[in-house]
Amino acid sequence: MPKTTLSSKYQITLPARLVRELGLQPGDKLAVELEDGHLVLHPQPKDWVAYTAGSMPGYYGKTKEEIDAYLREVRGDWGTYLEEEEETSESK
Repeated sequence: MPKTTLSSKYQITLPARLVRELGLQPGDKLAVELEDGHLVLHPQPKDWVAYTAGSMPGYYGKTKEEIDAYLREVRGDWGTYLEEEEETSESK
């Protein structure tokens, strides 16, 4: 297991092999978490959209019909922007 030392400024140097394996570059951001008494570093994705794309398949339904039914349920009686415009113009 690679080792590193904490400097007087609370900095560490990451082992070069691990940096290369992760494809890290100077200036890259790392998220730091404490898990069960261990520091865990996670490279932050450069493109969050690409990173999260497809991460929730089937969340809103598996078919178009299921998705449409979910949206109808969630939206309820929201109405539409056009309906609101018609109501305000009629009251004038």
